[in-house]
Amino acid sequence: MIGIGFYRDYPFAIPLNIKYRLSVPKYNPYIELIHPDGLCGFRRNYVAICPIESPGDYQLFGRTISA
Repeated sequence: MIGIGFYRDYPFAIPLNIKYRLSVPKYNPYIELIHPDGLCGFRRNYVAICPIESPGDYQLFGRTISA
């Protein structure tokens, strides 16, 4: 796994080995979704952890513990 970030404090994780990559479809792009902060979700080939409330189309699988 490598961790990358396009925004400050908004981590993404991607497996280095291609055979372990998971391709997850997006939610319906025509629906506006607002995810609360602290959610973890799959998006295409990576995992994202959302530290702030944000719009998105992630397939959600968990939530972080607030500090």
